[in-house]
Amino acid sequence: MGPTERTILSFSSDHEKAHRRAEILQQNGFEVRSVISPVQAQFEIEMGQCGIFFTCPVVSALITADLVGVFRRYCPDGIVVSIKSDGRIKIEADITLDESDDPAKLPEAILTHLRDRDRLVG
Repeated sequence: MGPTERTILSFSSDHEKAHRRAEILQQNGFEVRSVISPVQAQFEIEMGQCGIFFTCPVVSALITADLVGVFRRYCPDGIVVSIKSDGRIKIEADITLDESDDPAKLPEAILTHLRDRDRLVG
């Protein structure tokens, strides 16, 4: 597992939830880079230093879909994590959690996905 696989780009305009999720992820060994604008997110993605792109439902689905496309282009082996809410357009994601889920489920979902992917590759 390379260093960028443990680095998460978190894109959200809900500072409180983003901060809470970042704390939980950091407690589980992840580095979290939080951004609040699409321009910041695209810059970080193009730098290629994050192996996981995380987005939540407060961000426009169209903007998120565009950024997921950019992420897939720059980080083809990366993981997209999406938090969904009722009525939201479905985003192409490797991991989807419901907004009502306990935030503590987030690191375990990512770690499980990484372990499963490593088993398939190795």
